[in-house]
Amino acid sequence: MSEFQLNVRSTPRQSDVRADVPCLAAWQLALLFLLAFLMVFSRRPDALFDPQFRAEDGTVWFAQAYNSGWFTALARPQTGYFQTLPRLAAAAALLVPLRFAPLLMNVIGLLIQVLPILVLLSSRSVSWGSLRFRSVLAFVYLALPNSFEIHATVTNAQWHLAFLSALIVLANEPRSRAWCTFDLVFLILGGLTGPFCLFLSIVAFLSWFLCRGAWRAIQLVVLSATAIIQASALMFGNVRHPGPGLGASALELIKILGGQVYLGALIGANSLATRHGTAVLVVLCTATIFGTALFIIGAITGGRHIRLFTVFALLIFAASLSNPMESATMPQWQSLLIDRGTRYWFFPMLAFLWSIIWCAQSPRPLLKRTAAILLVFATVGVVRNWRCPPYPPSHFSASAAIFSQARPGSIVRIPIYPNWTMELHKKPPH
Repeated sequence: MSEFQLNVRSTPRQSDVRADVPCLAAWQLALLFLLAFLMVFSRRPDALFDPQFRAEDGTVWFAQAYNSGWFTALARPQTGYFQTLPRLAAAAALLVPLRFAPLLMNVIGLLIQVLPILVLLSSRSVSWGSLRFRSVLAFVYLALPNSFEIHATVTNAQWHLAFLSALIVLANEPRSRAWCTFDLVFLILGGLTGPFCLFLSIVAFLSWFLCRGAWRAIQLVVLSATAIIQASALMFGNVRHPGPGLGASALELIKILGGQVYLGALIGANSLATRHGTAVLVVLCTATIFGTALFIIGAITGGRHIRLFTVFALLIFAASLSNPMESATMPQWQSLLIDRGTRYWFFPMLAFLWSIIWCAQSPRPLLKRTAAILLVFATVGVVRNWRCPPYPPSHFSASAAIFSQARPGSIVRIPIYPNWTMELHKKPPH
């Protein structure tokens, strides 16, 4: 049995405590948080040096908060479910001049992206394994290739918030009021931001069933309550799905798994899924077979945390493929084949690489060497995709200056990347 394997029959306290694993002090966690923030910032420096709204950041969250009032917008579902985090970020952006609003929202997106590091490297996660093992997991999360769409943006910060919520569910029970408050705040915020709580509540139930404990029961109740709220919004909301249909097939699934997920995690963003020819198909099929095999081996032989996280990642991935909202002009899966770095690859790629990391410490020589070779190979993707492509300049500062000089009651239209338009109804000064 691997040294990280947990005995699920033991009591929660016994199963959660690893006396042989060193714990970081508060100042060390703070320093690592700062370093992680700088790492994420270095991948997309234009988020702070040339801040601008992207897609829903401006056209939905900020525009609705400004035009309708932030509290009214807070209770409004978007694409069928509540999106509390970006709504609150937009509410905070109303407190600063318009030219600084994108900067503030990008900073919030960056902070949410880095927060999972606090849980993963703290004493709350010692039962995952050694500090070195968790540090490798954390680095892979921060350096994940083929994930341009979710970096430093409030709109897609919901994916990082869902990851944080999953780590909280899988973490040891908190032993201070500060951690208890942290757990409740971000579980509620994560549960009311996107549909992820529908799947995380399943993981929370499994975690409670395996380890029991009052705090795990509280987490299950919180996530179940938010899941009911989000499910109600999805059931009774009038959601229109874009595009002429799903366009799913076995061939497209092989291209998605082999090209976008497995090879995307190893060599970074690539166009193999859109290429034709027998040789390309052989490469994609081989990547799909071996990638899935390693995924399964890592999930089966891994500890409780790896297994439960894999379950969560696969549930999210299955839901993403069954109901993607990617294109209004072509079948959804065909659009996914050409959309590199999209949000839908985040969880399966991360779970896949984490499974390889687990296999790299296997006592079986062949499995260990194979996983080690793949991890070395994965540095190609990290290097190739470290710097995210900057958004094309939209001259947002000039648009903000025009808005500041507009007459009250007028409608100001501001171009937003990618080719969207934000409409603001200029209000009289207070």
